[in-house]
Amino acid sequence: MLRAPANPLLAQLRARKFPQAVAVAPDVPAVPASDPGLRPMAPPKIPSGVLPKPPAGLSLGALMASVPQPAETKQAVKVDRPQPTRTPTGGTVPMTGGGKRAVAWAMQNLGVRESGGNRGVQIDKWQREFGMAGQPYCGAFIGAAMRRAGAKGITNRIVYVPNIIADAKSKRNGFAGWYTNARQARVGDAVVLLNGGHVGMVVGVNRDGSVTTVEGNTSTRGGGEGVARKRRSGSEITGFARVRY
Repeated sequence: MLRAPANPLLAQLRARKFPQAVAVAPDVPAVPASDPGLRPMAPPKIPSGVLPKPPAGLSLGALMASVPQPAETKQAVKVDRPQPTRTPTGGTVPMTGGGKRAVAWAMQNLGVRESGGNRGVQIDKWQREFGMAGQPYCGAFIGAAMRRAGAKGITNRIVYVPNIIADAKSKRNGFAGWYTNARQARVGDAVVLLNGGHVGMVVGVNRDGSVTTVEGNTSTRGGGEGVARKRRSGSEITGFARVRY
């Protein structure tokens, strides 16, 4: 087996002894071991209650269970509450389920028009329901809406507006009260207009004291009489009849 020739330079390096390198932090003066100010560093203190000293024989699981845990933070639960309906002019008015249904039915009939004096296919149906034909039907229209919304006790008396006022004041025949302040009105109330000569249904109460209504037997935008949406000023309002839905 051939051997490589000896390297004299490598042999000299192996024969020499070098001092062991010592790492020294820069700009830190050496402190003699005899310096009286030199004190050994004390171990850090652990706050009480973080890791209590377990008794002899305590398992690791029991030790971890003994460590205090942070209290649970309960999140606030948002509860949806019924909100009042907004009117076209920014006012608000309380809404009930029955009143909302009555207005929805009445609004579905917007645009119904007479085909003759107080007559028409739909108008005749509303009048027959209350035992009349070819007569002013503003009361029959709101009476039909109230019945379809579940109001109890609505009688044929509703076709005559003075009867509505009397029944509301005495709280009978499907009515629960009489009010003259627009702020007390609710969606679905009957609103008596024009000094007791006409009646409609409340759709909304506006900030200026007027009310938005849906009415039968009234003038329409396209001309003629029928079912239309109106805005009635305070001077046109006689009062409000609360309905028992």
